[in-house]
Amino acid sequence: MTNSLNKILTGALRKEQMVDFLKKNPTLFDETINISLGDYQPESWRAAWLIKHYMNKNDKRITKYINAILKVLVNKKDGHQRELLKILLAMELTEKQEGILFDKCITIWEDINKSPSVRSFAFLILTNTVKKYPELMVEIGFLTQNHYTESLSPGIRHSIVRVINKLHINI
Repeated sequence: MTNSLNKILTGALRKEQMVDFLKKNPTLFDETINISLGDYQPESWRAAWLIKHYMNKNDKRITKYINAILKVLVNKKDGHQRELLKILLAMELTEKQEGILFDKCITIWEDINKSPSVRSFAFLILTNTVKKYPELMVEIGFLTQNHYTESLSPGIRHSIVRVINKLHINI
């Protein structure tokens, strides 16, 4: 990790300063992504966070890293997972990648001990996938039982229930 990037990822800078640094140093983009895939804490989580705030929707620079993100996703801690999910949410995936992500999001959603915020992003991806592939609706119906929603914070639970109601899923 370059010293300048390390200072950005471990310093107490505002979001705008961090994003501006990456804009001024585009050659560090790939290194930042690679750090986000690693286990250097807090740098890896912050690198994923920075990438999400710096990237464009369906950013072509990230396309080559999608499989690597999918591979490490479930092995990360909650906040890190959430940032990686945000990156993937902004990308167009292949059908195969969507299937892998769907399965990983089910794993994240089913872990009721995970942070409600990471679970809500996993659920958002699940519902987006169901909109595209309605035959998966049966999976979502099972995953919306009280067992999975009662551990959510009231605000997140309300948001999830709203999404469930829009999809016309009985809970």
